[in-house]
This record gives sequence, C-alpha cells and structure tokens, in this order.
Amino acid sequence: MLFAFFMASPIAGGGDPIRLITILRQVHGLAIEAASSVLTGYMAGTIGVLVSGAIMPPPYVSAGVVEDRTSG
Repeated sequence: MLFAFFMASPIAGGGDPIRLITILRQVHGLAIEAASSVLTGYMAGTIGVLVSGAIMPPPYVSAGVVEDRTSG
C-alpha cells in the first residue's frame, strides 16, 4: 500500500510543470514569457527545498541526541 502511494504521487503531480505554460496561456491569457517566468520560479523554489535539505543537520543532531559510535 505504501509503495503504491509513493508511486502514484509523482505520477499524479509530475505533469504539472509540463502543462503549466499551456494552462497559463489558455486559461489566464498570459504571454509565453510571463508563463515561462512562472515555471522558472516554480523550479527555483524546488531547488531551494533541495538545498535547504542538504544544509540542515539530521534531526537527531539538532535535538542533542548524539550516539558515541567510536567505542566498539
């Protein structure tokens, strides 16, 4: 069941950036330059989430719970 959820989530939400420019042009009447800027902002936000995830320490380090793995 969990596997199906993690397979269905990207399939359902993965097409949003592909159709975004077309939807913005047809539904909202935006010029292609403006619609492309919206897509660029969306992608920049996605990269920001990835970078912040790499910068943040793991939860057990920030909570002060650190194991001593040096002793056998």
